[in-house]
Amino acid sequence: MEPGKKLPEETLLEWYADQHPPIVDIVGDFAGQELFAIQGEALMRYCLVEAKVDFDGGFQLLHAIHAVEKILSGLKKRDCNFDVIFFQDMEDICVPNGVTGSNHASKYLLARRIIIQHLNRSDIDFKVLELGSFESGECKNYLASNAIHFMLCDEGRGDSREQTIRLRHLIWKILYSGRNVAVINSIIWESSKVFMPLLGGSKGNILNLRIDRPARNSKQPSDLSLAALEEISQHQLQGIRVVVKPDAIAKSEFLSSCGDLAKLCNDIAYMVFYSYTLVRLEALFAADGSKGEAPRQVSQHN
Repeated sequence: MEPGKKLPEETLLEWYADQHPPIVDIVGDFAGQELFAIQGEALMRYCLVEAKVDFDGGFQLLHAIHAVEKILSGLKKRDCNFDVIFFQDMEDICVPNGVTGSNHASKYLLARRIIIQHLNRSDIDFKVLELGSFESGECKNYLASNAIHFMLCDEGRGDSREQTIRLRHLIWKILYSGRNVAVINSIIWESSKVFMPLLGGSKGNILNLRIDRPARNSKQPSDLSLAALEEISQHQLQGIRVVVKPDAIAKSEFLSSCGDLAKLCNDIAYMVFYSYTLVRLEALFAADGSKGEAPRQVSQHN
């Protein structure tokens, strides 16, 4: 780099700090019933923080799903028209700043996969898409076919420098494409109104910069499930110390009877439920002091 020349990351952060977007009611003043897009990772990050979902030790998956559904339901009740778009190159942005350990991080990545699956299987009147990236051909095709009024994004407030740069770089890319961006971090619900800061997109008035990011390799659902289970099993479950070994799960008679493990793991939600059930069974064995006996029936109601 030339002496005295700023890094593009510095330029990006300075540019964003100079933005002072107006606060608008997206229902009454801007989009109305017109289509907009919600960036999926931004949605998940916001919901987990606002609902105080706890992934430390445990795995409050139902709480996480409910938090996402609550936000989407709130928008639908105000007659908002939107699609939800996840980007594969942003999936790790769901892991909050400060989370350490690959197994702990796997719970956030697994929750993201399950939320996508859950929404796609639900009776909804909007699209839930997982695209490669904002620059991908599939995203360009979507944007060419759907005139979105804006995309709802996360500005990375209070995050690590790395996460903030990535989130604000996405905002820059959307604005540079000529599309508007609303900021989910400052959302205000007021009666039938939804207020958010709105950044106006314009190709001609946005600085040009380039920030390269290394390619990432996504883990398979089975790997995420086992990593999440292993992390959970090292903590207290209803006052009982439980340790479950992934090797034992892979060799279990139940999984063997299901045939192809890869096929089973395609159903992520089922895999997680089964993993959690195994933990419960191990807990019951430990509580009873039983060895080699058939386990008691485990209630599915938690």
